Parts: sequence; C-alpha cells; structure tokens
Amino acid sequence: MASGVSNKDQKDYIRLYCSAGYTQGKPYIVDDDGTLLSPVALAAPGALAVYQTVAVPQSATTTVPGWYTFQVKGNCVALIDGTSDIAANSWIKLAASGVAFVLDHATDRSTASAGTVAVAVTANSAALTACRLNGERVIIA
Repeated sequence: MASGVSNKDQKDYIRLYCSAGYTQGKPYIVDDDGTLLSPVALAAPGALAVYQTVAVPQSATTTVPGWYTFQVKGNCVALIDGTSDIAANSWIKLAASGVAFVLDHATDRSTASAGTVAVAVTANSAALTACRLNGERVIIA
C-alpha cells in the first residue's frame, strides 16, 4: 500500500488521509486510485467486484481532516451489528451499505470474510466489540 504498513504487537496499521474525519471502530475501505500523486485515502464501503482492504480506526472519533492511523490486521475493537445473531468466533464481513461488520458465516470463511468476532453479539444495533481482522483483502458485497 502506498502509505506504508507498520507492524506492532502482531497488529498491522496503515496511515490514511481522511478528508472528513472518522468514527471510532467503523470499518472503512482503503481507496487507492492508482494516481502517483494522489494520497491513499479512506472511503466508505461500496460494492465492487475487486478485493478491498478494510481499515478500522482505533482512536476516538474525530471530525478534523488529516492523516490518521488505521488498523488492518490483528486484535482490535470494531463496530459489529448483531441484528442477525453472531456466535463467538464466527466470520464477519463488511456489507456495501453498512457502517458495521455483520455476520458472514458461522464456520466457513468466504471471500468476504474480514475477520472473526471474539464474543457473541446479539444487539440489534452496532456496538464496539472485540474482534480480529485477518488483514487480507476481501470482496465487499
């Protein structure tokens, strides 16, 4: 990735430009338009038939534009929606229209699997929850 990935305590991080701030724990995608002088930036999820890198801010929510560090791999907290109940250790994905991770599959990994949830989630709204990002690019559907 053009902005560089750093590793600390078995967690991978990336610095991204955020034009309007971010929400703590909300999953975003890395937007690299391939232009040499264009910064790698943060973007809302969208359905694309190409693999995307998912990035999650761990710091407090901000509305100030700038360069920030986002986690792409390892144990973290993220917004997870349990409207469809999610058992501990289930695979989670990011839906194209979502603002939180949702259930992908209880036991089988898919091309959309961004990680696993550490605890059961049954709340009918998004809440910060412990999870593990796998750090691999995924299909957002």
